[in-house]
Amino acid sequence: MRVDIEEARRILVAEATSHEPVPEVWAGLVRRLSQACATGPRTHIAMLGTAILAKATDPRVDVRTLKVSAGTPGAYSARNLAKEALAALAPSLGIDLGVTGREPLNNQPYFRVARVDEIHDIIRGDGVSAFSIVLEGLDLLERSSRDEARAALRAFLQGRRRVLPPPLDPEIQIETTPGALADHITEFVNANSEGGKRAQAVAAAALDAVFGVDRVQVDRVNDPDRHFPGDVGVKDARDPYSVVRVYEVRDKPVEEHDLAHFVEKAHAAGARWAGIAAVAGNQRPFELRSSVDLAFERGIALAVYFGWESLIRDVLFSAQTAPKKVVAQFGFSVYERLVEIEVSVEGLQRWGAIVRELQGDA
Repeated sequence: MRVDIEEARRILVAEATSHEPVPEVWAGLVRRLSQACATGPRTHIAMLGTAILAKATDPRVDVRTLKVSAGTPGAYSARNLAKEALAALAPSLGIDLGVTGREPLNNQPYFRVARVDEIHDIIRGDGVSAFSIVLEGLDLLERSSRDEARAALRAFLQGRRRVLPPPLDPEIQIETTPGALADHITEFVNANSEGGKRAQAVAAAALDAVFGVDRVQVDRVNDPDRHFPGDVGVKDARDPYSVVRVYEVRDKPVEEHDLAHFVEKAHAAGARWAGIAAVAGNQRPFELRSSVDLAFERGIALAVYFGWESLIRDVLFSAQTAPKKVVAQFGFSVYERLVEIEVSVEGLQRWGAIVRELQGDA
C-alpha cells in the first residue's frame, strides 16, 4: 500500500505543535529507547518514529514491514515515509531522530530487509536492547487505533525534541560577494569548530548547490568513514546506493601525506573523485603535483581547496544555477545542514545573525 505523504506531513506538524497529554506507556518507552541508543546504534529511534507515523496516518499499514516487496496486506515503504515526511520535517520541528541524513533508514540493520522480523539474526551487541524496545513498540502499535497511534506520535515527538531557536525563513536571500561570504564563513567556523561540525555543514551546503541535496550525504562527525571515506559523499545520480565523490573537511592543517592517505581510502571505496577542503586558519598551501599524479594513477581526480574562498569559487563555476542565486540561497542551505548535523544552539543563532546581516534588503 502507499502511505499518503502529504497527510503524514500534516499529521506530523499537528502533533509536533499539540499540547495534548501523552500516554505514559509511550513516553516511558521512548525514554527507554533513547537510553538504550545512547551508546549504540541509533537507527532504531528513526525506525520506531517511522512506524508510529505510518500507523497514525493510515491504520491499515503493517508496521512490521519496511518495503512493499514484503508482500503482506498493508506492506509499505518505510524508507520512503522516513525520507519524505519524518526526516524532511524533523530539523525544522526540532526533532532528533538519532541519526542525521535525509534517509535515516538507509542504515543497518534496516537497509536491505523487507520486514523487521528478518533482523533478529543480524542484531549484535549494543543493538540488542534497543531492538527489543522497538519490537515492544511495534506490538503496541499493532493493537492501536489511529487516535492511539497519534497519541504515541505525540509522545515520540515530545521525547525526542531538541530545543532550537526559531527556524530561519527559507525566503531570506543574502547579498554579498564570494570573497566576503568566505570571510564570514571563516569567522563562523574559527570561532568554535564544534569538533568539525560547523565546517562539515558549510561544505555539505556548498556541494548541495552543485549536486542537489538528495545526492549529498553527510556522515556523523564522531563516526567518520562509516559509510564512505571522509565527511561528505555525493551519490551516483543513477545509483543512490553508490557514493562516487568523497570529501574530507579539515579545519586542522593538512600536510601532503594526508592527501596520499585519503586518496588510498577513496580508491579502496571505489570513489572516482576525492576532494579535501583544507580550511584551517593557519593552513599553508603546498605543491600538489605528486598527490594529483598519485590519485590519477588510482583512477581518481583529486581536488584540494586551500580555504573557503577556493571552495566557493569552484562551486560557483560548477553549479548549474546562476552564481548570484547560489550565493543568495547559501545562507539558508548552510542553516539546514547545521540543524541536520546537530550544531549547538549558539552556532545556529550565530549563523542566523550572519544571514540576517547579509540580507539583500538589509
